[in-house]
Amino acid sequence: MADGTRQKSFDCVQWTRKVRDQMYEETKHMSLEERLDWRRSQRPTDPVLARMWDNAKPPHSAHGLDHGKDGIVGTSR
Repeated sequence: MADGTRQKSFDCVQWTRKVRDQMYEETKHMSLEERLDWRRSQRPTDPVLARMWDNAKPPHSAHGLDHGKDGIVGTSR
């Protein structure tokens, strides 16, 4: 382009938002147990991706935070 900018062939942010919104619409009326079952059903069939899926750590253990009854609380008090 004349002004030095390039046209994107793929907009990652737009795609991510679209997928997130689709997942929300599909699961918004489900109970927690139904959402967990739905999530398990999304496991990839590709052997490499499936192995990565199986080895993924749950996000709740990040940053030393405890999700107690009063909300997120730092454990290093």
